[in-house]
Amino acid sequence: KPGTDLMTARQRVQERIKLAIAELPASAGLPETLQPLSSTSRVMKIGLTSKVHDLTELSMIAYWTIKFRLMAVDGVANIPIWGERPRTVNVEIDPSLMSAHDVTLDEVLESATGALDIGLLPYTENAKTRIDGMLDTPNQRLVIHQVSPVLSPEDLAAVPISQFDRRVRRPDVPRLADLATVKWGTRPLVGDAVINDEGGLMMIVEKLPWANTLDVTYGIEAALETLRPGLTGIEIDARIFRPATFIEMSMHNLAISLIVG
Repeated sequence: KPGTDLMTARQRVQERIKLAIAELPASAGLPETLQPLSSTSRVMKIGLTSKVHDLTELSMIAYWTIKFRLMAVDGVANIPIWGERPRTVNVEIDPSLMSAHDVTLDEVLESATGALDIGLLPYTENAKTRIDGMLDTPNQRLVIHQVSPVLSPEDLAAVPISQFDRRVRRPDVPRLADLATVKWGTRPLVGDAVINDEGGLMMIVEKLPWANTLDVTYGIEAALETLRPGLTGIEIDARIFRPATFIEMSMHNLAISLIVG
């Protein structure tokens, strides 16, 4: 209702979400609450282009380096990236090869999921987070960390197909490379970004409803300046959309009018 305290309402909603998670099917994934945003939450649009890095490399730099630094600026709620192409290992399955080896799609998905540290399919038996532990000795505690053997597409391609039906024993077990092309790629694009007539990335800086537009803008610009020395080969255009410019011009015009008056 109008006048409801936003943070109190968000806390109550999140408490109910925690209770509802146990009743949801695993395939639904975990529900999440979006950041509190207003209709005027977009405080900046930052364009990224590069002649040195391709869009996949640029996406990884934008996500792991630029976005994480800008998220630390006071008042920033979220920074979605348009045109983002995160690097992923893609398994492009050939149905004819599956048929030739008498392998089902479920078996392929089960094998690819089980070979990774975190399963691709949350409803399979191999879906898991990293299981660590500890080993106590008489005089010390040793921490156990699981190390994934799959670090590249070549590693994943060498994984044998698990027998989905445990009762069936095959003399010649095919590998993922026998059924699919395993390579670096990206997820399917939902949209794209064009920066100054060329392909690039668009970072949308969204602020919290109570944050000051000028303070957030100046904080973002200062953070970008600290990052520039390490972002060689990357062009940063922070003037594509900047509401702070309108505020600055309005304040300047108002000051001149007051002086003249």
